[in-house]
Amino acid sequence: MGPHRLGYQRSCCLCLDLVKYLLCVYYFYKFFSTHIENKNSATLLSSIVEDPTGYGRVVRENDEVLKIVEHKDCTEEELKINEMNAAIYCFDIEKLLNSLDKLSNNNNQGEYYLTDVIGILKEEGKTSGIL
Repeated sequence: MGPHRLGYQRSCCLCLDLVKYLLCVYYFYKFFSTHIENKNSATLLSSIVEDPTGYGRVVRENDEVLKIVEHKDCTEEELKINEMNAAIYCFDIEKLLNSLDKLSNNNNQGEYYLTDVIGILKEEGKTSGIL
């Protein structure tokens, strides 16, 4: 391997790192812009995956987000959902803080889930967006 080829490999690696960084910046800009423009109480990122085992599922009705259900709490029907929660959120801070008081640990793990805030907001008639 000559010195020129090694130089190209380094350039390609640097270029790929830059592209990854720019894509990350672009998607986070889009994420926050969507949250603000739509006046969402919460906005979350999700991903469609072939095997979402172990991940929380995004439960929707049409395009509307109803709730996030942690894997261990899913019904048989919810386990069939391939849209997983990516665990990246943007909240209206006031609405988030008001919802935290309403969290319950009444679930299979006896834990308080931040993900339950999405369902709490929905029950209050507030909108959660998703990308």
